[in-house]
Amino acid sequence: MLSAQFKIQSPRSTLRTVARDALRKYSDTSAPAALSFKVNGDRLWSDIHYTAQWSAPNETTKTGGLSRLSGTMEDKMARDWFRDQIRSLGADSYTVNGTGSQFATFSGRNNTVAPIAMGSHLDSVATGGRFDGPLGVIGALEVVRSLQEQKVETFAPITVINWTNEEGARFFPPLGSSCVFAGESTVNAAHESKANNGSGETLGDALKSIGYVGDGPNTFEEFPLSAHFEIHVEQARALEKAGKSVGWVEGWQGISVFEVTFRGEDGRKLAAVQVCELHC
Repeated sequence: MLSAQFKIQSPRSTLRTVARDALRKYSDTSAPAALSFKVNGDRLWSDIHYTAQWSAPNETTKTGGLSRLSGTMEDKMARDWFRDQIRSLGADSYTVNGTGSQFATFSGRNNTVAPIAMGSHLDSVATGGRFDGPLGVIGALEVVRSLQEQKVETFAPITVINWTNEEGARFFPPLGSSCVFAGESTVNAAHESKANNGSGETLGDALKSIGYVGDGPNTFEEFPLSAHFEIHVEQARALEKAGKSVGWVEGWQGISVFEVTFRGEDGRKLAAVQVCELHC
């Protein structure tokens, strides 16, 4: 039995430490039940490619990629599929929160313990791959399916999450829902996120248009988690080169956004000098 502290990484690279006084019991990964547990890789592979049908009709889709921007009809279709899969598995609760994220929780032996979450995002960048995001959501779904099929009861509840606008490819800023969950933004601010194409459309408009603004929990304080795991595929070929099937990410790039306004005289020569000085 361990007493634990959990840290949430905020979008602004600050750490908020959440003290957890309750005792936690952790399973031994060398236990027979853990060693014998397997997921259905063929089904996971099939579902990833099946859901890739909901992709905008463009060159990315034609070449086998994924173009499923947040709040589009393609996003709605993937979300609806996820909802139907969750319901077929008999989730104890399923909710959509104010920023459109989907939360599905399955009971464990001790439901007084905050759930262990797994998830990622079903939306994509404009010219994305089929695994960037969907792997984390559909992989979590596959874990729950396999747990049920093998009659494995977890100690803590399990929550599967599909986060909204993680990439920020259609609406700025990114991490549209998760930063609200971390207490770094608000639902209203997320709804006011503007479209990157200058159309004036907002994330709130888009979510309302596809029917994905709900009354589920928006923040960690409303819905505490014991942990959150995300399977992701953005480590290039590091695992292949190391001969490993999976790895634990220890660090990630930080992103800073600056808005720069230039004021001065009109003139090609002067502008070239200014740009040179800026770059230098």
